[in-house]
Amino acid sequence: MRDVWIYIVALSSVYVLYRLRNYIRTVVLAFKLKGPPALPVIGNAHLFFRDDPLEKLGEYQPNTIMKFWISIIPFVLVVEPKDIQLVLGSTKHNNKSFIYGLFRNFLGNGLVVNEDEIWKQHRKLIQPIFNGNRLERFTKIFAEYAEYLTLDFADKLDQDINVTKLINDIVYNIQSKSILGLNTRQIRTEKEKAALPFKKNQMFALYRLFRPWLLIDWVYKMTETSKDDKKQMEGHAGIVYKILKETEEATCKNFSDIEYDENSKGSNERLSLLEYMIELKEKYLQFTDKDIVDECGTFMLAGMESVSTSTAITLFLLANHKEWQEKCVDELNEILNDDDAAFVSTKALKEMKCLEMCIKESLRLYPSIPLISRRLNEDEKLGGHIVPAGCNIFISPSVTQRLPHYFPDPNSFRPERFDSTNSREKIHPYAYIPFGIGPRNCIGYKFAMLEMKMLICTILRNFVLEPVKDKDVVQMRYRMTLRAHGGLWIKFKTRSRGQGAKKNTC
Repeated sequence: MRDVWIYIVALSSVYVLYRLRNYIRTVVLAFKLKGPPALPVIGNAHLFFRDDPLEKLGEYQPNTIMKFWISIIPFVLVVEPKDIQLVLGSTKHNNKSFIYGLFRNFLGNGLVVNEDEIWKQHRKLIQPIFNGNRLERFTKIFAEYAEYLTLDFADKLDQDINVTKLINDIVYNIQSKSILGLNTRQIRTEKEKAALPFKKNQMFALYRLFRPWLLIDWVYKMTETSKDDKKQMEGHAGIVYKILKETEEATCKNFSDIEYDENSKGSNERLSLLEYMIELKEKYLQFTDKDIVDECGTFMLAGMESVSTSTAITLFLLANHKEWQEKCVDELNEILNDDDAAFVSTKALKEMKCLEMCIKESLRLYPSIPLISRRLNEDEKLGGHIVPAGCNIFISPSVTQRLPHYFPDPNSFRPERFDSTNSREKIHPYAYIPFGIGPRNCIGYKFAMLEMKMLICTILRNFVLEPVKDKDVVQMRYRMTLRAHGGLWIKFKTRSRGQGAKKNTC
């Protein structure tokens, strides 16, 4: 009998070691790598609660990788573009790390967290919505709400303004109209405002990261926080589901262009993203009501903070770099023929190369998503080391986009880096990744760029942006998205007709 138990224990040990073989290999690798000092139990999770966590990752050496611990789970931080290309540019490593699973209650099962076949199916179905003439519909919404924003700023001329709240509000209104078909500007009562979806959100994922024992799902589900998390999720989903059913009932006409013919025009231009998805559901039975609710939630939550923060930071940088502000204004005057009443079309937005350079440089310095994470599906050689399958990878746009050997003078605002005629600085395609890159890049990056361009160009057409004394330094706080600590302050002055430097050198 004793021999039987020895055999069972031995066999069990071999099985456990086999199951943990890649974890053990990753731990062995982690002890060979440099990285920030880890605390007992929580590892490096505490760095997420500092204002500058990415600067605390340890002294970076070119062509190396670093370690980062979440409790007893080792991550490998990949910094060099050639290594990032092996991870993000390959379909071998499409699966995201367990970190994204923590956002499932917050985001739902949308494109951000979905894996494998479901992700492929949804991506293929939704992608055409953000291509070609479809974006023209959204451009009209951007223009309408950009004008509302100028009215808000016009009431505060010559005052020191923290622009973050006003821009957050207008981006929320744009997202609500574009995605859900909701005109939130018509909502006046506090009761109605309280019922708005995604207006006030708590992100519980960071709470769990700082308490690694809560990474175990059954432990987390026993907590009061989990109940609050679930209640928030059900509240968001319930409101979107109600809007979905109301929209279905109000839709009397079937659209004939579900194949998304790029040249088609007409009544389909009046559709929101939600209505497009309803059409998808009617054609593809595997696309359900729950899929629509989850994807709408993902687009609302993933788009709001990233677009609003990036827009506010770009305005702030233009206020503090007057020469680039005036170059952008000269470009606008040239494209719009100095016509203050001219409608800014999608075509005009795409022609705004100087403004695009400024937005890109803003996103280089302050990418709204500071961390991307993947799980390796097979062994990969990164930074001169064999990183085992199953290892969780961190990629930080905030770190990679400030590598001096790719971006000389990396902490300075230099939009000319993105001038297509500038042969002095050729940017590695994986050195600049504010929207991610590869098969799982941001599906709505064209939408986001047009939205930011419309908001910024409309503001520049109407106002001169001035810096605010003693508030001319960006202080960022990293959570799961980038936040401006202390706000972003600008003074607005009326811009006279045709006012600009008239020396556009973009």
